[in-house]
Amino acid sequence: MVGLDDVESGVIAGLFGALIYLFPFFTGAVADRMGFRNGLMLAFALLTVGYGTLGVFSTLGPVLVGLFLIVIGGAFGLGREILERSSLKLSLSPMTLPHEIARLILAEQLYRALTILRGLPYHK
Repeated sequence: MVGLDDVESGVIAGLFGALIYLFPFFTGAVADRMGFRNGLMLAFALLTVGYGTLGVFSTLGPVLVGLFLIVIGGAFGLGREILERSSLKLSLSPMTLPHEIARLILAEQLYRALTILRGLPYHK
């Protein structure tokens, strides 16, 4: 549709994937300042406009703008209000992490705890 060859499409897909993982570090801080409701509304608005742009336009410029809006909208973390209302919190880091990285960190910490409990050397 957009008229890109395989290499150009791969570059855009790689950049999109990298930005999806990097943006939560920045947008999580913005969401904390905005509050839960405002952050959530902004995230939904950005995602709606981003996906709408992808559905309506088939030229490169608007498609890139749509992808960027999806990256920004999808990267918002939980606001302080929702965290204060929760009865149980599991925190791996003070930073907002994408769920894939959070799973990786959790798996590593569980492995570390089990090896230490079994008396196996973890550090060299």
